Amino acid sequence: ESVVGTWFPRLGALALLLGAGFGFRYAVDRGWIGPGARVALGIALGVLLLLLGETTKRRGWAGYAQAVTGGGVAILYLTVWASFSLYDMVPGPVAFALLVGLTALAAGLALRYDSVALAVLATLGGFVNPIVVGRGAIDVVGVYAYTVALDLGVFALASVRRWGLLDKVAFVGSWTLYALAQASGGRGMIFATTIFVLFGSLPYLRSVVRGRPSQ
Repeated sequence: ESVVGTWFPRLGALALLLGAGFGFRYAVDRGWIGPGARVALGIALGVLLLLLGETTKRRGWAGYAQAVTGGGVAILYLTVWASFSLYDMVPGPVAFALLVGLTALAAGLALRYDSVALAVLATLGGFVNPIVVGRGAIDVVGVYAYTVALDLGVFALASVRRWGLLDKVAFVGSWTLYALAQASGGRGMIFATTIFVLFGSLPYLRSVVRGRPSQ
């Protein structure tokens, strides 16, 4: 029952994404739709899947709701990225703001659906945002502030549902952004020390909040 109720919906959503991707690719190769129509279709499909996820949740189909919603968020991520990186339809700051908004939306949906998979998707999306928009050049000061803020948000999300996996994803994501920022000198030391202190103190802080002795 666990396999049928959890993994089958996710595999079905993956099959839907692959099918839509191949169909979309075929239409592009044939020249049937231009860049504007491609972005519009991506937004429409992503929103449609989010609405479908909400409908299935209200009917009690939790597994399907999580899978379909995850697919919708993924499509919206790809659409925003394509509109910025492939088609130059939106400027970098706007694309970054849209991606941050999608990350917050995915985190909220993860809480609503009690889905660790959606939470992981939101966390991964959050750390990928600067890489997607940076086009190889990541500002050290900007990514430092963004990483700290994102880590604090992930910690809060993980604490609400006790999703320890998010801490590990955030740990890898934080050091990845640190490495890509190529921080050196005083800025690099501050960046690295902040990450170390955040994650080093996290187990102790959580034990205090939960009223348990720290190991």
